[in-house]
Amino acid sequence: MAILNAPKLEDWNSILARIQAEIDGFPMPAAPAPKAPTPGSHCDVLLRAMQDGRTLTPLVALDHYNCLSLSQRCGELQRLGWPIKRGWLELPSGKRVRTYAL
Repeated sequence: MAILNAPKLEDWNSILARIQAEIDGFPMPAAPAPKAPTPGSHCDVLLRAMQDGRTLTPLVALDHYNCLSLSQRCGELQRLGWPIKRGWLELPSGKRVRTYAL
């Protein structure tokens, strides 16, 4: 049983090339600038720490910034447009801890 009128590979390549040319010619809109968090809030303090190049963990946030819910604050910062990067830090015990940075 044959596939009904399937285009040849050369046809697919030309179709994909045409689509790529259309995409390349279309200007992408610039991403909106991130919004500033409320001054003095946990989000503001944590954002300034990350802008200084610090990588935060939940214990660092609690010890240095009195923030109990770092993941929630980083989620708020993301919704404000900040590019929060999440990672993992493996401890000598083998346990892993979530890290947050810009």
